[in-house]
Amino acid sequence: MSQPRYTTIERLKKQAVLETDDQDEELMGYLAAAETATERNLQRSLSELEDKSGNLPDDLLQAIYLLAATWVANKEASAPVQLRSIPYGYEFLTVPYIKYDNE
Repeated sequence: MSQPRYTTIERLKKQAVLETDDQDEELMGYLAAAETATERNLQRSLSELEDKSGNLPDDLLQAIYLLAATWVANKEASAPVQLRSIPYGYEFLTVPYIKYDNE
């Protein structure tokens, strides 16, 4: 399993309100997948967006945690209620960083 580069299990646990350590491997997978999915969504490597210290912008990092926490909370594609997008959520936070072909 690949390791997340920019995110930590501790912060995801706070984001997803988790207090147990028995899911750490699973959470690591969600974080790595969220980073990879964000790279695909942005059509660029996250390393292109690092500052001089190797950190990502705070809003982009928050988007990655939102995505991973959503997957932790909703492990299946269906739910007993209709799920809706969070206004000003993942998409809102990532759109400014999308690299278009003409850039």
